[in-house]
Amino acid sequence: MHSPVIPAVLLALFIPSLPAQESPAKPGEPEAAEENGYEVPAEGSLQWKPLLLQNGLFLASQHAFRFGTQEKTRAQFGGPFLKDYVNSLKGFSGWDDGDEWLANYLGHPLQGSVYGHTYLQNHSREKYIPVNFKSKDYWQSRFKSIAWMAVASTHYELGPFGEAAFGNVGLSPGTKGAVDLVITPTLGLATLVVEDFADAKIVMPIERHIQNRFVRLTVRSLFNPARSMANLLRFKVPWHRDTRAGVGFQTNAFPGSGRPR
Repeated sequence: MHSPVIPAVLLALFIPSLPAQESPAKPGEPEAAEENGYEVPAEGSLQWKPLLLQNGLFLASQHAFRFGTQEKTRAQFGGPFLKDYVNSLKGFSGWDDGDEWLANYLGHPLQGSVYGHTYLQNHSREKYIPVNFKSKDYWQSRFKSIAWMAVASTHYELGPFGEAAFGNVGLSPGTKGAVDLVITPTLGLATLVVEDFADAKIVMPIERHIQNRFVRLTVRSLFNPARSMANLLRFKVPWHRDTRAGVGFQTNAFPGSGRPR
């Protein structure tokens, strides 16, 4: 039951080596902040259609990895679908699921962080909230994202389109436990916050001093692997940021200001 999020995120890290064009910022958008500025909207809403489509694409990529690399997953797919799915759910027991430590405590937190980023990037207000660890708005937006992490990860583990149904994880004793249900959203939130910290305290200072495009897109992608994957899911380059210009432009945004300057 090795988590496929690890190779997916690694793929996102190698994408910067490929040529890609960024769309120029439009007047009035946060990416045109140097010229126009922006304020965080007073109200906003969650855009459900793109959120579900992006998470569906992420789920499909996970299944593709599992079926492409795991013989046991392919072997357990041939039985009666509904009966095996129900029996897989009945196999849920205890804490451990037989996975390696790396999959449970690194892969699944990254998976949870991808879910969190897809929630934030599809909320018309919260995707523009700047990183400010003293801000109530910042923490509220991140704790809201954990709810989506919990929903998405529970479906991945137990849902009718998740790994219990496609590959029957849990059908064999000791392969379905509570560890991923707990670790994915909780450490996923921690991973998301660490990425925010790295973006604000490492990536942005580098951008202020280095104008080389390749260096800038590499550090953006390298220090935010889950965000890079979430960007790919909405068909944007991995180094895209909703709150500041692309890597080919001077970036003067500062975290916590509410308005780039």
